[in-house]
Amino acid sequence: MLLSGVKAFRLWPPNATKQFYTEEGYNDGVESSAIDSFNYVPEEAVDYHKGVKPLTVLLHPGEIIVTMDWWHQAYNVEGGIAITGNFIDRGNVKKVLHRSVMAGDKKMLSDVLREVKNKDDFLFKELNKWISTVSIPDSWHDEYLEGLARVNH
Repeated sequence: MLLSGVKAFRLWPPNATKQFYTEEGYNDGVESSAIDSFNYVPEEAVDYHKGVKPLTVLLHPGEIIVTMDWWHQAYNVEGGIAITGNFIDRGNVKKVLHRSVMAGDKKMLSDVLREVKNKDDFLFKELNKWISTVSIPDSWHDEYLEGLARVNH
């Protein structure tokens, strides 16, 4: 939430990773890009988004923006104060769990499952069924099961 000032956001759709320019050229599935779309863009990267035009949004005091899964860059148009954070709800909890598996973040996986169990036992049971369909690295299997056992007690 923006408390004061004005902040500009540029947003690209989640599938835009094929179009992003990095120091190595254009790559599919990049995690970040060094291009500052608000300022200087190197000559070799002038077409850094290959036709994918970003949405530009101005945020004013009292407004909130949710950027989940959208590539974004923010720029302070005016000095200001903002409160930022990440949240997990029924709408994105599976994505969060899947990303924690893909990132190798065992702590995040068990912490999220523990919080869900404490707050919504029905959702916890649903997630346990779902997570059995997600490909978990073999090296995680025992630790994951031990983590579930800890959460269940």
